[in-house]
Amino acid sequence: TRKLCLKYNPHDSALHNNTKILKGNKMKLVISLLLCGIIGSLAQRTPTRRPTPYPTRYPTARPTDAYRDAYVPFLISGCPSEDVTEAQADQTDFLALVNDVTKTNLEAQSTIPTISNSYGQDVIAQVITSSPIFDATNGDIDLDVQIKLYWDYSSQIKSAVGGTDGGNFQSLMRTSIANWFQAAYNTTDGEAAGIMFSVDMTQYRETSGSNTFTIFMAVISIIIAMIV
Repeated sequence: TRKLCLKYNPHDSALHNNTKILKGNKMKLVISLLLCGIIGSLAQRTPTRRPTPYPTRYPTARPTDAYRDAYVPFLISGCPSEDVTEAQADQTDFLALVNDVTKTNLEAQSTIPTISNSYGQDVIAQVITSSPIFDATNGDIDLDVQIKLYWDYSSQIKSAVGGTDGGNFQSLMRTSIANWFQAAYNTTDGEAAGIMFSVDMTQYRETSGSNTFTIFMAVISIIIAMIV
């Protein structure tokens, strides 16, 4: 009986392994191409969603940055002595009047709109009158007035208060105060005609709201320096 003997050839085994690897690589390539085709078809059918455009929103300036405080002394003179005494007794109402007519008469100037064009905020946010000095003997009333104004109209308001813009702010103030004296204290026409209003522009000054932030950052810097 003849025995069939097979001789192991290591080269044949390596060829077989290479063939298996090649087939495996082909299968991976086919699967990859198939996945790419599927993904591509889905991408064409489903358009990429774009975010809905919204109008750009500009941040509203904070009052501490957008507004400045202007300080200026007002002087009312030529008042009847008894009217000054009564105004002192009615100090709360009198100061409220000065606040209102100052804002109203400034906004009446052609160079000062009621609303700012930039952010829709009031050009004059507030008027605060304080530290009144009533001098009944001389018929004078001294007032410290603070005007919170929008920074973009700083020069216009300063010119209007000082009367250098050709406006009639000071004249309107004189009339408003004289009318109030007549209505409140029965001041005669002759007495009201003698009432005068003036502004001491040498004492006019402005402070920016951003000073608070500067001071705050300076304090923080000092604290950090001390810790380090």
